Order: sequence, then C-alpha cells, then structure tokens
Amino acid sequence: MVAQTPNTATRVAYLEGVKVVENAKGYDAVKAIRDRAEAEMKPMNDRLRALEAKIDAGTASAAERQEYQTLAQTARQTLAKWEEQQNKALAPIAETANATIARVAKAQGVGLVFDSRIAIETGTIIYADASLDLTNAVVQALPK
Repeated sequence: MVAQTPNTATRVAYLEGVKVVENAKGYDAVKAIRDRAEAEMKPMNDRLRALEAKIDAGTASAAERQEYQTLAQTARQTLAKWEEQQNKALAPIAETANATIARVAKAQGVGLVFDSRIAIETGTIIYADASLDLTNAVVQALPK
C-alpha cells in the first residue's frame, strides 16, 4: 500500500526582496526616514573619520580622543534611533509583501520562495533559471 500525501506544491522560485519592498505601498516613508537619517549622520561620520585619521596617525590630542569617544557614542545612539524608526515603518510593508509573496507563490504552485540576493551572498544557490523569478509577478500583485 502506498501512503497518500496531500497535493503539495513542489516548485521552487526566487525573487528580489529589496525590489518587492521598494515597490510596496508606503515605502516612500521608509525612504524619507533613510534620507533624514543620512542627513543627520553625515556630519558626525565626517568628523569621526577626521578624528580617527588623527588618532591612527598618533597626532590626536587628548581632547580630540575624548571628542572621538563622545561623538562615537552619540553616533551609535543616533543610528539606533533612526533604525528603530525605519523598522517601525518597514514592519507593515514587510507584512504586506510577505502575504503577497505567499499568495502569488500558491497561485503559481510554488512551495518554496527564496530571496536571490541572500542566496547569492551566502553562496546557498549556485544557479537559478530566470523563469523561476517571481519578482515582477509579486510587484504587480502588491496592493496599490
């Protein structure tokens, strides 16, 4: 006797997660947060690089070394603040994107979807045919 299993999708597909998120409704708010964060962080990062160069060269005064420590702490706190705001703005976008990915995958008989960027960076996937790319289908299916 052969065990019967439910009809499950066995197709595998991939997508560009960043492209999906960047095309989702509400992403403009995330972009605005990133732009404000970069504007606030740039002067701090520029000053930190200048101080670091002096420290590395051995020409920094005690006051400059102290300034570096204080500014580095401020930069870490500021970055954490912006990351928290960005994550709050991204959460509903990610939820919508994930639901849309699942809906499109199910409709196309796909049982597994992976992010191509992550797969490439980690070396998890060596090759994937372009016909397995769900990116455009998911972007088209996103709520407007």
